[in-house]
Amino acid sequence: MSAIMVDTALDSLPEPHRKTVVEVYFADRTAAAAAVTLKVPVGTVKSRLHYALRALRESAPALAA
Repeated sequence: MSAIMVDTALDSLPEPHRKTVVEVYFADRTAAAAAVTLKVPVGTVKSRLHYALRALRESAPALAA
């Protein structure tokens, strides 16, 4: 997957989900550290990651076409 495809996929996410994915996967933070940075409970980080990754998986076939 190219950088353009990753950017497109991330842009399709709601902002809170996108920020959470960036903090955890691109800034390499734990859920707890991302929670502190984003000023939300750790459970919210985990929930946002769950729904963001699900949305990215569902959009992946459309991006590859």
